[in-house]
Amino acid sequence: PSKMKLFFCFPYKEVGGVSLVFLRLSEALAKEGHDCFLVDYIDGYMSLHKSKDVQLLEYRDHVPVKIPEDGILIFQSMTPWSIFPSLEIDPLTKVFFWNFHPFNLVPTLPGLRKTMQSNIHFGKIILATFLRSYRTKIIKLISHLNSKKALIFMDNTNIETTKNFLNVDIKSPILLPVPLLNICESCFSGYDKDSKIIKLTWIGRIVDFKYFILKRVLFDLDTLSNNNEVLLELTIIGNGDFKNKLINDSKQLFNLKIKFVDYIDPSNLANFLGTETDILLAMGTSALEGARIGIATILLDLSYKEVPFGYSYKWLSDRDGYTLGDFIDERHFFNENSSLENKIYGFMEEPERESRRAKAYYDKNHSIESVLNNFIFLISNSDCKWRDLVDLNLTERGYIYSLFNWVRGKCNLL
Repeated sequence: PSKMKLFFCFPYKEVGGVSLVFLRLSEALAKEGHDCFLVDYIDGYMSLHKSKDVQLLEYRDHVPVKIPEDGILIFQSMTPWSIFPSLEIDPLTKVFFWNFHPFNLVPTLPGLRKTMQSNIHFGKIILATFLRSYRTKIIKLISHLNSKKALIFMDNTNIETTKNFLNVDIKSPILLPVPLLNICESCFSGYDKDSKIIKLTWIGRIVDFKYFILKRVLFDLDTLSNNNEVLLELTIIGNGDFKNKLINDSKQLFNLKIKFVDYIDPSNLANFLGTETDILLAMGTSALEGARIGIATILLDLSYKEVPFGYSYKWLSDRDGYTLGDFIDERHFFNENSSLENKIYGFMEEPERESRRAKAYYDKNHSIESVLNNFIFLISNSDCKWRDLVDLNLTERGYIYSLFNWVRGKCNLL
């Protein structure tokens, strides 16, 4: 395709999966000769970590940020009334949405987000009543974006959650898994079969939908450590609102050796994993950080509530639909479940096998080469312009959200 002018929009100051995906893609596309811009705060994560080949379009909260008509504006999927307000988008600018989180396109009532997302029946009632007009808007948006080939999903979980909560049929949804850059200089250093120590690592934010499965992992590992045949050591890398709760949970453990680390710079992560980790536990793009260098990776799933005993642990390489984490339901449990024990002892018997499987899965599905050409094709064949969303009256914030923002501004309570 001809040279494109691409604007990856995600103004955000912390490190996150979307920032990393946009950074990687923009860098790879710039090397292919395309003009790539990152729309970010001057001190945002993408801004501070971009390559010299990629340009910055500074986003400021109260200053118009112009997007030209010959550009293609790429968003993480979001409700159109919540699109970054400083953007001044030309009516002819092409827009493109990529669903990175199952609830990107599911409207929630301010103050009830967690309750709606953790209970589909309650969520659907709110969407059918208080948020009915917003649900109608979103369904119209999805239909239009899909017809213009301007909406893609990172995995089956994103598609199914969107369909189930909104009661919408998405005709032939387009899947594109998230990519990572390949690393040549780092790889798994191997596991000593005579060792009686297994070093496990978790990477990721410790937030609401990740906390409960992490808590389950702590207690399952502690139980497994009790047999003394192998010493399990767990390093938890990450911060978040639920970190202190997890630290308190860890004080109830008797056998598992556990260490908390606030942060490791992404540039040092591969080296840490390659030398200090036997098995990675993660969800989202963090799971790929290990798989790409041949670390055996257990993919964890999402939950907004306690995860009971019996959760079935699975290798990333045994999952389907490009998933980087499902919502936990009855399908994820088995009676007399010894899946974690089987994974750990299976790894000790054949570490090279699990390393090869993880790397092969990553190379096939998530390497930058495997994603880049598909991304270029999809972007080139999309045809949704900003004026389409304006003409369909999809960008207006509406009464509920305007009122919520007014109250929040006045009271600073919500």
